[in-house]
Amino acid sequence: MPWPRGRRTLGLLTAIIGLVVSGVVAVGADPQQAPPAPTLPQIGKMLRHGLLWTVVILFVLVVALLALRRFSFRYKQQLKAKAKQAETSDLWQQHRLPPDWDDDHDITVDPLDPDEET
Repeated sequence: MPWPRGRRTLGLLTAIIGLVVSGVVAVGADPQQAPPAPTLPQIGKMLRHGLLWTVVILFVLVVALLALRRFSFRYKQQLKAKAKQAETSDLWQQHRLPPDWDDDHDITVDPLDPDEET
């Protein structure tokens, strides 16, 4: 399925802006001012920090998943407890006219017709 023309235009515009901005940043960067390469102890420290944050984020996501699962399970149980079975002995009673409706209303006379007398 082809994308709508507006989405293609927006995607192309975003890509062009990204290329222009990255080109300006690359042209504006002075090769003499590049930061020095990290040393082996610095690399080890960055890896430890990255691993620590990965474990922390994974722990938070697992705890959130367990809490959501428990909440949804208890919510389903609560809904099942509150659900009442419908009375099935005469399910259509509410859609029937009362038994004395014919006595109170004359169905042969149209109340909207001005020629007929009531």
